Amino acid sequence: TTRNGFDFYFLQVMHAQQFTSYIAKVAPMKTKTTQKMVSEDVRNNTANVKHTTVCDLVPLCRDDLVICDKNAAKDGCGAGKLSGRMCIVNRISSLVQFVDA
Repeated sequence: TTRNGFDFYFLQVMHAQQFTSYIAKVAPMKTKTTQKMVSEDVRNNTANVKHTTVCDLVPLCRDDLVICDKNAAKDGCGAGKLSGRMCIVNRISSLVQFVDA
C-alpha cells in the first residue's frame, strides 16, 4: 500500500504472523497490527474480520553514511559512545551496528 512497498496476502492470520516474525529476525523493523470488522451476522453470531499487519523496515544498507542527532551521538543510545555525529553502518541483522566514520 506504500509507494515503495510490497503487499502480501494470506488466507490465515497465523501464516501472516509467522511471516512477520521471520522478517523481524532478518531485518530491523517496526510492526503495527490492526483489525477491522468487514461484516457481521447477528443471527448466526459470526463476523468477518480483516487483519492488517504493516511492517516498516529500516531503509539502511551496509556501508551507508548516517548522521546521528547530537543527543544520540553523546549518549550512545544504550550502545557504545560515538566519537562524532557521523557513523557508517557496519552490519544489519535484527539490530543495526554502527562504526565511527
